[in-house]
Amino acid sequence: METSADEIAPKAPELPKFDETVVGASGGDVPTETLVEQVVLWRDLKLSGAIFGAVNLICILTLFLKYSFLSVFSFLVMLLLTASFLFENGAKLLEGHLGKENIPQPSFGLEPFNADAIQAKVPQLVDFLNENITKLRDIVTCKDNKTTLRAIGVAFCFYLLGRIFPDLVLFYLLFLSAFILPKVYEMNKEQIDAAAAQAQERIAEESAKAYKIAEERTKEYSDIASKKFNETASPYLEKYQPQLDTLRQRFSKASVQAPADVASAAASEVTKKAE
Repeated sequence: METSADEIAPKAPELPKFDETVVGASGGDVPTETLVEQVVLWRDLKLSGAIFGAVNLICILTLFLKYSFLSVFSFLVMLLLTASFLFENGAKLLEGHLGKENIPQPSFGLEPFNADAIQAKVPQLVDFLNENITKLRDIVTCKDNKTTLRAIGVAFCFYLLGRIFPDLVLFYLLFLSAFILPKVYEMNKEQIDAAAAQAQERIAEESAKAYKIAEERTKEYSDIASKKFNETASPYLEKYQPQLDTLRQRFSKASVQAPADVASAAASEVTKKAE
């Protein structure tokens, strides 16, 4: 039985496709997931595994083996170009036996952009940018003091993180968290939500207690300060009270006499002009 060249030739690998809906455990459809969500939730094991392994390799080489990022990047580019060179030249040798149309042409993910798809996303991107620019402007111009104070607190936390961790270490920790924590949460959603609810209730209770204690202490210290001030200021007020009363009386007489003097001067001026 003869075998055709079409049956022998390997089929071109298909790029990963993502469905518009993701089927849940119950069999029903759930809302559409973005590409980032599908990657970090490991919907496609090959794609997520490739990204996870590549970034881990780069971080291990740069952080622990002390290679520079430039040298690691250049080495990976060299490997990619070498593989492409060997594949293309090997494919040319097999064209006579298999036919050029039966030899897959890998794109290495370098697909051209779709103008229509990009233009469809532009209004959403513009709305997103305008919304966040408005929020940022409100924070900078202190439209709401609480929001601005929260932003100051967040910036201070990032400052502390920058003092503790180098930038690359912090990026690596965030990357590991992005690929591990969402999947762990998805697999243990009920337990984590229950624990988070209990923690939130506990924090609310402790915050209420702390606020009440702070309010009581503030009132107590305010009363003590007012009492101390009265005890300290009373002798001076009693000593200089006559002088204060005299100044008050003189000021009252001057304020009453001044309009009368002005009226008298105006009347005499009118009389002179009439004469």
